This record gives sequence, structure tokens and C-alpha cells, in this order.
Amino acid sequence: MWLLKLTLAVAGLYAVIVAVVYVLQSWLIFPAGLAGFGPDLPAGARHVELATEDGERVVLVRLPAR
Repeated sequence: MWLLKLTLAVAGLYAVIVAVVYVLQSWLIFPAGLAGFGPDLPAGARHVELATEDGERVVLVRLPAR
């Protein structure tokens, strides 16, 4: 009987972990709130901001070739 309870507990814990990862998958892949705290950029790097036709903004960093 204890083996059944243990199996159900482990299965329940696994289901909870999978559900949490599913809900947070976008943040886990790219935590946008942490993007501003990145490393220092080289001296030749420059920020580029592009506007698309549908009003979206694309912000990137252009690094010079070595």
C-alpha cells in the first residue's frame, strides 16, 4: 500500500512540475526582465531600433566585425 501512495505522490509532483513549466515556458526561454542587466558591450557596438509596418518595435545591438 505504501508503494502505491509513493507512486501517486511522485506522479502528482511530476504533474505539478510539468504544469508550472508549461505556464512559465516563455519566461524560462527568454526572461525579458533580465535583458537590461546583460554584460557590458564592446566600444564599437551600437543599439539599433527598427519600426515595422504594423507598429511593432525591434531593438537590437549591432556588433562590429573583428
